[in-house]
Amino acid sequence: MLGRWDVQKGRALEKEYQAAERVVLEITEYIVGNQLIWMSFEEAKGIVMKWHSLRNTGVEIDALLDRVFVSSGIFIVDDWSGTVSFRHRSFGEYLYARAAKARGKAIPKEHAFDGYWGACTFFYIGLLGDCQDLLTDLYNAIPSDESETWRKILSLPNYSLAGYQTEYAVVENNLFKLFIEAAKLYEKVRTGETFTKLNSLPEMHLLWLFQRVIRGSYDYNFLKPAITQTIISIDESKTTPKEKFVALFFASCFASQLDDSSGFTYILENYPIEQIPVTVALGIQIETKYNAEFYKLPLVKAHEKRLYKLLFPNHRSKPHGTKGIKDSKLSDLFDKPLKSRRLED
Repeated sequence: MLGRWDVQKGRALEKEYQAAERVVLEITEYIVGNQLIWMSFEEAKGIVMKWHSLRNTGVEIDALLDRVFVSSGIFIVDDWSGTVSFRHRSFGEYLYARAAKARGKAIPKEHAFDGYWGACTFFYIGLLGDCQDLLTDLYNAIPSDESETWRKILSLPNYSLAGYQTEYAVVENNLFKLFIEAAKLYEKVRTGETFTKLNSLPEMHLLWLFQRVIRGSYDYNFLKPAITQTIISIDESKTTPKEKFVALFFASCFASQLDDSSGFTYILENYPIEQIPVTVALGIQIETKYNAEFYKLPLVKAHEKRLYKLLFPNHRSKPHGTKGIKDSKLSDLFDKPLKSRRLED
């Protein structure tokens, strides 16, 4: 954007390119660092001219101004309002990360789960490439509120992918924490301990929403080798039984999205139906129906049979139609908003 192609073709001097890069980073730090959408064009020109006046670069000021504000394509100058802004927000976010790396000033970790700074953090991690300590710190970070918790759960897969040159053990040893965090958040929403409006959903709808969001955010083949260790680490964690099963379910949905049914298999092989929360048992039953081959397995058929026996103890066989469901607690799980129910553990 700043003219590297022109340098290669002999249409611009290398020192002109280098000067333009430095002043663009200074302007970027001012705009993004102060969370501005635009700034005065005269003020922006002043930054360039001050930088130029303090150095003997051999670059003409008019050529530098043209390179920065016209030829680069990074900025849009609005002559009517006398302002300058980035042609696209992502330009500013990437260049801010470039500036942070160039100056050795790490983007503060607490910015990682802030909506404004998320993309800057993503680009910064990508520029670092190998950043074991930073990624580990982000996996272990404690969000300050519900919004940050959501952003941590949804952002760290992207951050992990951006830092793909980091030793993969960082992902394998830490990915499980996100599913436990998601399970804890689900439980808080379910029991009305958050400010969210999501408790206006029925319980099964809420479970579906969480797993759908997780599927969309974790759908990277890069994460696939971590599936087995993630499932085991969740099962060995010290969290509550309810949270553990929900976390195992979310991780199994993530694995299923990557065509790996081992998560659901693990739950069904290691836990009797009586230990699995009914919502998770139903979720497994619903999810496995979407995989025709997996649904045919004796293990899954046995789960289905035991589940219906547990739900409808007075029926000799699975009830037909909706009558059996309406006459059972399932109607509460599928139809009744959480905020209007008296919840069981």
